[in-house]
Amino acid sequence: LWDVPWTWADVVRFMAWWMAAFCFVGVIAAPSLVRMVGIDRATLGYGGQALYALCTDLLEFAVTLAVARACLGGFVGGKENNNQATKSQNASQMPTTMPTRKWAAAPVTATQKMNASDVNGASSA
Repeated sequence: LWDVPWTWADVVRFMAWWMAAFCFVGVIAAPSLVRMVGIDRATLGYGGQALYALCTDLLEFAVTLAVARACLGGFVGGKENNNQATKSQNASQMPTTMPTRKWAAAPVTATQKMNASDVNGASSA
């Protein structure tokens, strides 16, 4: 797994806030705003329903960005990312070579052994 600066608690916190905000906008905020303006959603035609859905989606997107910024702001563009000492410390912890994979070799057949000895200049007779 990757070595990341956040924990599972941070992920769960972000997802909980995002879900709460998403549901709040779609179930409470958007319908309330439409009612306050004086529009009855039941009387909307196809174009009105599409416009309502688009506006709701855009509002939910804006709230999602706000929640992401609030929860993840410390990890993206935060002080720890701008600190040169932290960058050099992280760079020293990075591996200099890629880890090698240990592949299971297939069994070598007698024909492959003969072909290998022919390539190396030995005769198979």
